[in-house]
Amino acid sequence: MSRPSRADAVVTSEPETTTPAAPGPGAPVTAGEPLRYGRLELTGRAICAPICGASKAPYRMLARRFGASLAYTEMIKATPLARRDRKTFWLAERHPEETPSAIQICGANPVEMADATRIAIDELGFTTLDINMGCPVRKVVREGAGAAMLKDPSSVARVVDAVVGAAGDAPVTVKIRTGFDGSGISAVPVAKAAEGAGAAAIAIHGRHRSQHHSGDVDFDAIADVVASVRIPVIGNGSVNSPESAVRMIESTGCAAVMIGRGAFGTPWLFRDVQRAIQGLPAVPPPPMEEQLECALWHHERTMMLFGEEVGSRVFRKFAAWYFRNAPYGNQFRGAVYRATKADEVARLLREWFEHREKLMTRATALGESELAAFIGGATAEGAQERGGARLFVLNDDDGCAPRPARGTIVNSGS
Repeated sequence: MSRPSRADAVVTSEPETTTPAAPGPGAPVTAGEPLRYGRLELTGRAICAPICGASKAPYRMLARRFGASLAYTEMIKATPLARRDRKTFWLAERHPEETPSAIQICGANPVEMADATRIAIDELGFTTLDINMGCPVRKVVREGAGAAMLKDPSSVARVVDAVVGAAGDAPVTVKIRTGFDGSGISAVPVAKAAEGAGAAAIAIHGRHRSQHHSGDVDFDAIADVVASVRIPVIGNGSVNSPESAVRMIESTGCAAVMIGRGAFGTPWLFRDVQRAIQGLPAVPPPPMEEQLECALWHHERTMMLFGEEVGSRVFRKFAAWYFRNAPYGNQFRGAVYRATKADEVARLLREWFEHREKLMTRATALGESELAAFIGGATAEGAQERGGARLFVLNDDDGCAPRPARGTIVNSGS
């Protein structure tokens, strides 16, 4: 198939923490040239992964704000996108501030994938497009898409060829896994097929489909893909700290890392990873005031994009990220899930960050069993039902904070 010539124009990624990037595949983890593929030039080596149910525009913008060089939409199914399904267009919402912008689509039919690609690039305005060939969800696999593609490199080549032909000068990438299971075709033939059909880069999750998101990451399998292709390879899987990102690059020779769930509630991880890749000293987390500002910004942008009714539902999952792994996190998360108004959620966020340091200090002073009893007692006394409204309060004698006036944190059930 003859393809359109690639334009000379270069789209440059410049996240807020713009600094020299790390070198290409196989090189030491030191400062070097930007990551380039197709007409795309990324100033950093930390990329925000596509995550179903999470990678909405506000989260992608937040990731970029904290140093991600690129942030993908959640996986968009090609069939409804090609048919111009309204909900699918909503999932693919792109904010004008997203430059460059990246979308991920999924499907096994070359014609539908090509049609969806033209809509994504020409109408929705995305800069680059990724093909999902790693989704382990049973429903997706039954349709022959996602991780099912890993079983047939010839199908991979056909789909990539169709998408590249429809994408014009937009670079097309592929996200794969190490295999469908531990005994079938490895990722190397799949990667070679994608490269041969015109893929500009490959992202690989270091687990096979049967593992989903559990088990050890297979650095050797990623390294084998790096050695087998000439295009950039992006490593993915359990990159949840600066140290794990450096280990991924040093162990595999990959050109960049893709961060998913590790950044939930801590989007400054992209900044920290980028600094570690460059060999720069670590910096402390943002002060509590900035963390609150981050959560409120995320909340406000979600409301602006989706409206209060839908936005409040969308943000529930996001809010839970900021409350995890800390005393009273479950109680505050539950309160957010019961909230029905945007101002209620914003008030909960402010209350949480106001008391968080005192709660953390109190928790540090207690043993594990004492902490469980302490939280359990506060929950029993502090969470009260009254006419469909549930209140969360801190007790006078818990040593953390004065008891808020009754109704300070109210979540109406109506």
